[in-house]
Amino acid sequence: MKKLLLLGLPLFALTACGAPTEEELAADLWEQIDGWESWDAAEGWPALSISDDGTHGDFVTIVVNDVEAGGGGDGAIIVKKGYEDAEGATAKDGVTVMWKTDQYESESGWFWAKYGDDGSVALSGDPDGCTGCHSSSADYQTYLETSPGSAERSEEHTSELQS
Repeated sequence: MKKLLLLGLPLFALTACGAPTEEELAADLWEQIDGWESWDAAEGWPALSISDDGTHGDFVTIVVNDVEAGGGGDGAIIVKKGYEDAEGATAKDGVTVMWKTDQYESESGWFWAKYGDDGSVALSGDPDGCTGCHSSSADYQTYLETSPGSAERSEEHTSELQS
């Protein structure tokens, strides 16, 4: 009987210690983005920018964690918050997040999540609604540089928002 129990233990350990689920990763990511409002804006994107296509709102704030700001790689996080007005007074509910992690296997190398303001998960994993626009590059900074209108993101753009 003891031999049977000992033989079954490694099999149990293998199944119990599998890769984290999308739900577990989304919960972990929500904790990691606590305080995102104080992160630096993504390079080339003023604090509040006109959205290219309005998917996340007419105006967006895109911020990055220190890993992404330092060149990216495993652990890089990008947070996008949408707004309905140029002042940022009318926010859309929640945030959309990209996380470069080796804990999740996807073609793009990113784990995606959309959260309500209360942390509820609306989407997570590798949803078509995210990858349909962002699949042009596994490197989000390259996506930012090649996205429509990004070449116009400059001091002129910032002054448009301020006037």
